[in-house]
Amino acid sequence: MKDLSEEEASRIAKIIDAEGGVEGDLRKEVALHIKRLMEIGSYRGGRHRRNLPVRGQRTHTKRPHPQGPAAGHDPRQEGVGPEQDEH
Repeated sequence: MKDLSEEEASRIAKIIDAEGGVEGDLRKEVALHIKRLMEIGSYRGGRHRRNLPVRGQRTHTKRPHPQGPAAGHDPRQEGVGPEQDEH
């Protein structure tokens, strides 16, 4: 912006306002579209709700591993946790 004159900068700003939004506005718009799909109970909205592929990708194989920490015993956590009574 430092190489642009004031007139050029205002002209660019007008074009951006007229033709499309900026990043934050576009993200809000997309979020509202997805929320609407979920509210009306469409198939696509259900896929969004379950965090599954929406656009027909294969899910029988090649699916990502479950999210979150693995369940089980972590040996690094020895001695950490609630104190137990020694009888």
